[in-house]
Amino acid sequence: MLLFHAGDPGEVANSRQPELNAAAWRFLTVHFQHPLRVVAYLAGERAPADGCVTVGGGGSGGMSLAAYVAGFIG
Repeated sequence: MLLFHAGDPGEVANSRQPELNAAAWRFLTVHFQHPLRVVAYLAGERAPADGCVTVGGGGSGGMSLAAYVAGFIG
């Protein structure tokens, strides 16, 4: 991943944050045989969560980013 960032230009880019970068690579590693699609939602909208787990963000029913990448060496 060279660069991915959506936010304040003064913040550190997501691609420069090791934990976020590891999460992206872990996701791709675990789901390499599944069809994946990227869907963008407007600010404030939420995607349907049927069968999904939210990683990070502190929402209920999900897991922390640290827990998601724990032990991932990829």
